[in-house]
Amino acid sequence: MPDRFIPDQVSSMTAKLEGTTVRQRSQGGRQLSYVEGYHVINEANRIFGFGNWSTDVLDLRCVEATAQNVYNYQGREKEGYLIAYTATVRVTVHHEAGDQAHTDVGYGEGIEYSNVGQAHESAIKEAVTDAEKRALRHWGNPFGLALYDKDQRDVEKGGPAPTASQRPPEAQGAAPAKPDGPLITDAQARRYYALVKAQGLQEAKVEEKMQKEFSTRKVRELTRSQYDRLCQWIERHPKPEAAQPQQPAAEGQTVPMLAGVAAAPPAAQPQRDEDDDSPFAPEEVA
Repeated sequence: MPDRFIPDQVSSMTAKLEGTTVRQRSQGGRQLSYVEGYHVINEANRIFGFGNWSTDVLDLRCVEATAQNVYNYQGREKEGYLIAYTATVRVTVHHEAGDQAHTDVGYGEGIEYSNVGQAHESAIKEAVTDAEKRALRHWGNPFGLALYDKDQRDVEKGGPAPTASQRPPEAQGAAPAKPDGPLITDAQARRYYALVKAQGLQEAKVEEKMQKEFSTRKVRELTRSQYDRLCQWIERHPKPEAAQPQQPAAEGQTVPMLAGVAAAPPAAQPQRDEDDDSPFAPEEVA
């Protein structure tokens, strides 16, 4: 039986994980290392080839769905929805010598202040991505396996920056800057999205502000001090005013006309049968 993987693939899967691809987050009072979902997908495409691997969601369960008081980034209590899911995902690498698959589990949660459906969406996506990453780690260090060693001996400290093909489109052409403090937590990231929505801002506009001030378009790459400054800017940003509906002219009042625009002839009024006992006026009948 021929080998499933050629030497170049084996070399890639046994190589050390580049330290520049490792991110940090706080959870339960501890700093945890992880690699992002886009990174492991790029690595799977690079090592296995496009179309030579696949993902199947085997199980998806909502394990928490509550409406409760949730604290926003300044500690103010606000009613919101907390949704949590677990996912079981199988990743399969396809080869003529026989498929190879690994299955693992993941967890995700979402918090929303107005739309519970979006909280479900965020939790599902996070759970599936988490499970997919955990399944891919079985194929070696490029997928984050090296991070399960407490000493991280297979993480290349200060290694080369990822190539343009390994970075997301918004980061291409710029080497990632080293953070000058601890990065924001998962909870702070979720509160950022809730605040942007509450202020009625477009995410693209806020990302432009982040790029200009902090040289990144990803909120998860902000330090906590940068995050506080950004949230203060969002709060000070005026909410867009809703368009005022045009008031109909009162009876006998002349409606101003634009110069050069002829007035439309009055619409014919529908006739009402005197025997019609419908409670609706003729123009209100569908």
